[in-house]
This record gives sequence, structure tokens and C-alpha cells, in this order.
Amino acid sequence: MTYKKPLAALVALSLTSSVALADALGLHIGAGHWQNEPEGTLYDISLNDLNYKQSDNRFFYAAFEHPVPLLPNIRVQYNELSHKGSGAANNIPLSSRTDVSYTDAIGYYELLDNWISLDLGIGLRRYEGDSTVATGDTTLYKDNVDSYLPTIYGDANFDLPFTGFSVGGRFQGGSYDDTEFTEYSARVSYMIDSIPSVGAELGYKKQNLSRVKGLDLDAEYTGPYIAIKGHF
Repeated sequence: MTYKKPLAALVALSLTSSVALADALGLHIGAGHWQNEPEGTLYDISLNDLNYKQSDNRFFYAAFEHPVPLLPNIRVQYNELSHKGSGAANNIPLSSRTDVSYTDAIGYYELLDNWISLDLGIGLRRYEGDSTVATGDTTLYKDNVDSYLPTIYGDANFDLPFTGFSVGGRFQGGSYDDTEFTEYSARVSYMIDSIPSVGAELGYKKQNLSRVKGLDLDAEYTGPYIAIKGHF
């Protein structure tokens, strides 16, 4: 009989701790398609002359958040940038293909985490892939890229209370050894309040890419994207 109250208190404390830990730990995942159209040059040939059109590229991401002080949260993301076209320059018929992807590993801190959230961090981006330009059966240019850049990362999000909707934006940028990029995006999201939370995101993204080492490419990629996402 004398142990009932302490036991009940211990069970309550255990349940409270479990709920607090569940609130502090989080896994965010998402996948989608970015419909972007490039403008710029490849080997000093205009992408318009190569007739590069809008392309539907995939992306994935996962972010793990935790309550451990001073230890950053982790975000990993993968994006494709693949395009091809057939055109002409100086009356020479040309065909071209660019298959590039980039992967980010980011450590970030949540400076604000309420109906307004703000994340800031640093990371490392890897560009990899290849490109070719040919006329008929003759290859004029062919290169591979495998390049790493340090990056900065920022994300802001504003929840619209009691609606499930939020708006936000993200910035990334980096520069190393003549290679440089900047990337901006804006979004509207809707999440269903459940366990786990699931939802969708609609946004617009722009990336400026300059002289990726190993690939003579200067281009701007812009276009809308859509994603599904979950929070566990």
C-alpha cells in the first residue's frame, strides 16, 4: 500500500519524460520534383543554341533534430540537374547532354523554434556528373565533375496558426577554387496534424552556378517544385 503513490509518481514522471523526449527528437523527410529551365553557357556555347529545355529533376532530403546542447542538427539532401538538347551554333549541328547531381551534408542550429522558426548552419556540397557536346558521331567536348564546396545554410519558416499552412524560404551558397553557387527558394506548405505529420509543399527555386571545377558550365536554373514530406 505504501508503494502505490511513489510508483504512480514514477510512472507519471516516466511518461512525461518520454513525451518531452519525443517532442525534442525529430526526423523530417521529403521527396519531390523540381521543374527547372537552364540559361547560360556550356563550353562557351549558349544553352539556347543547344536547345536545352525545361526538365523535371528529382530531389530527396532527410533532417534529424535532437536536444543535445552544442551538437548541431543534421540535414542531408540530394538533387539532380540533368538536361539535354539538340541545336546548332555557327551553322554546326550539335547535340548535348549534362547529367549533374549534388549532395549536401549540413550541420545547423535552431535559433528560433515556435510558430516562427529560424535555422542557420554550414555544410559541404558535392557536385558530380558529366557532360558531352557532339556533332554527329564526333565528340567535341566531354568532361567529368567531382567537386566539393563549403556552404552556408539558412532557413526561415512562419506557421499560420490553426490552419496547417506555413510559408518559408531557404538560402544556400558556397564558393571554392573558382566554383561558386547561390540557391534561393520560397515555399508554401500544408501539414496534417497527426502522428506522424504528413503534408505537401509547393515552391519556387533558383540556383546560379558558376564554373564547376571539371565542367565548363555557367548557368542559372529556375522553376517551380512540388514535394511530399513527413515529420516523425
